[in-house]
This record gives sequence, C-alpha cells and structure tokens, in this order.
Amino acid sequence: MADSLYLIAILPPPELSQVLDLERKSFSEKYHTHKALKVMPHITLIAPFKRPANFETEIHLNLQDYFSDVSPFQIEIKGYGSFQKASKVIFYKIEKSKELLGMHQELVHFMRNNLKFSDAETSYMYHPHITIAYRDLTDENFEKAWAEYETKEFTSAFTFGKVYLLKHDYSRWQILSVFNLGKS
Repeated sequence: MADSLYLIAILPPPELSQVLDLERKSFSEKYHTHKALKVMPHITLIAPFKRPANFETEIHLNLQDYFSDVSPFQIEIKGYGSFQKASKVIFYKIEKSKELLGMHQELVHFMRNNLKFSDAETSYMYHPHITIAYRDLTDENFEKAWAEYETKEFTSAFTFGKVYLLKHDYSRWQILSVFNLGKS
C-alpha cells in the first residue's frame, strides 16, 4: 500500500480565509505565481508527512485525545514576511505568542512519543505563517513583490478552536479530520 501525504494545520475562519485568498489571488495575477493557491490558507503545525492510509484511525484518535486538552486561544496576523531569497516565499506573519509556541512544542513532543514520529518529521523549530507565494515566484518577481509587501500593513486576529488533519489527494489538500480544542 502506497503512503499518503498528511499535514496538521490551523485554518483561519471562513470570512478571514476569503480575505486572505482574495489577496493571494491578486498577488498571483500580479506576480505570475500560482502554486500557493493550490492549498487553502493555513498555519502549519506539523509539516507534511507520509504514512500508510491504515494509520489514519490511530492518528485521528491520538490527535483527538491530545487536542481535547488544549484550550482555544487568539492567533494574530501582523504584517508580511519573507524567507531567504533562495526559497522565494512571501507570507502573512503570525505573531509568535507564548500559547502558540507552547502548543507547537508540546505537539511535537506528543507526535514523537505517542505516534513515533522521527526528529526529521517533527521539528521544534517553528516559524508560523500563512503562505502567499512560493516555489514558482521568479527572482525578479520576488524582488518586486517584496519591495511592495515589506512595508505593507495587514492585521487581523481570530480565536481558533479547531485543528485540522489534511490529506493530499494527488491534486489538492482535503480535510480528513477536525479536532475541537478543549473538552466538549
């Protein structure tokens, strides 16, 4: 059985996702980059990983248990950022709150201990963001775009109460499981 590709993420609420997507689409048209539009706006908690499909029940039950002990908290988006020019990524910056960084650290520990994820699959290094453009952004368009976005302002916030397990269907990411935070 071939392995499937999964991702654990926070999705902004629908109204905010629409705002983010409008800007991502506008950016895409202006700077001729389309790869980032293949995935819904999200904040990665655990980067894409491969597992056999028969692992889905185990990961679902474990994550459901883990997230039932996490309380909802505020996520703040403040401005734009970029990764080094070699990777040519432009993104919405997520405030590195104590709650978000703490939850990420605990989740990595949980994944390693309870689900036997390797160090390579789960990094304690964390730079939360929502991608606007990557991969197919040319050097020239990166320079032009970053000159515009480096000082551009954007702020928003939301309280998140759900985490998502996404599965790649060889075309797009699809929601496989939704985990409510806190005890129901």
